[in-house]
Amino acid sequence: MQITFTTRKNICPPLTLNNVPIPVTTEVKYLGLHQDQRLTWHTHIQAKRRQLDTKFRQMHWLLGRNSKLSLSNKLLLYKVVLKPIWSYGVQLWGCAKPTRLKIIQRFQSKSSEAQSMHPGMSAITCSITIFTYPVSQTKFDGWPPHTTTRHKTTPMISLNTCTLMD
Repeated sequence: MQITFTTRKNICPPLTLNNVPIPVTTEVKYLGLHQDQRLTWHTHIQAKRRQLDTKFRQMHWLLGRNSKLSLSNKLLLYKVVLKPIWSYGVQLWGCAKPTRLKIIQRFQSKSSEAQSMHPGMSAITCSITIFTYPVSQTKFDGWPPHTTTRHKTTPMISLNTCTLMD
């Protein structure tokens, strides 16, 4: 497959390998990242949103409002299962347009409201207090690994103290 990353409208001449033309495409998936010809990341973000919606529907019985799990356990499930789906490769696609990043941020808001509707707590309060960072702040956290400070400690999750049911 041949793809030329450019913002120009003209197309590069086709390449051949042993007099066999290499097929030209405008989108390619490489290492789990959907890349298009202009690197707008639209295809990648749409695919991740579909994947997140599917996974959230599968886990709704655990993460929904009627679930018996505590809020901290719901947050743990979000961080372990859902966040890696959208945060993979964020260092590359995090430079997309803000309107594209809002697609992922809308999912964060939707899932935080669905998880945290407890009596006496509004949806706005929950979405502010539960989830940590929007996509725009996540894209540079801890990347690359060698730039972290020498004395910085990474918080560890202790599975001994977490229970799955209240």
